Amino acid sequence: MFRSAINKVRWQQILKDTTNEKMRRAISELFIPYNISLNKYGVNEECLKNHSSYLYETQESCTASMVYWVEKDSMDLPPGFPLWYYPAFPDVAKWTQTEEGRNALTTFFEEAGETLGDTDRRLRIFALKRVVDEFLKNTGRKLEVSI
Repeated sequence: MFRSAINKVRWQQILKDTTNEKMRRAISELFIPYNISLNKYGVNEECLKNHSSYLYETQESCTASMVYWVEKDSMDLPPGFPLWYYPAFPDVAKWTQTEEGRNALTTFFEEAGETLGDTDRRLRIFALKRVVDEFLKNTGRKLEVSI
């Protein structure tokens, strides 16, 4: 509980210092509510940028599902997810590529009455949140990057 509270305060500080509106929404509507670990997110983000599953400077490894994305060519990343989504929700993004994940999401995407995508063809925040919710509901697992 204590780690969770400190993590939230750290995200709130980043939120205050961030001017990018999409990132502000991601932090306030996804990272804080789903208790995404700032430390794990940071390591995963660096691993994705450097295409390495291990950061030698910090001697930390990215999370297990992040290794999957690090080993892929960035051109092979599935469309629809912004790049910041992979370090925060690598397990969710990976699940969407499985038959189970695709089947579970089909109903939601077919029945959604409003536009899911943004002008840059990426999913809107509410749709990304729904993907996380569907992952949690269908797998019963904890998010890999949460505290």
